[in-house]
Amino acid sequence: MSDDDLVVALQRAVKGDETGFAVLWRALQPAVLRYLRVVCGDAAEDVASETWLQAARDLSSFTGDVTAFRVWLFRIARHRGIDDRRR
Repeated sequence: MSDDDLVVALQRAVKGDETGFAVLWRALQPAVLRYLRVVCGDAAEDVASETWLQAARDLSSFTGDVTAFRVWLFRIARHRGIDDRRR
């Protein structure tokens, strides 16, 4: 998927469009899951779900481009991974 497609999807998702969010999820979920498998091991799928739930909840307040969104999303994943290890 091209960054141009992700730009459109991000703009739509920030406005509350479920299809835009789904495009972001399909494009970025594999990378999020790979990262979390290293950080959390067997809990990666659960932590990824928590990551995307928080992203969906907070997306309306997000500002920035696609690169900033990736950074923001992986920061959420990192924090959810840390929370998981603490449990």
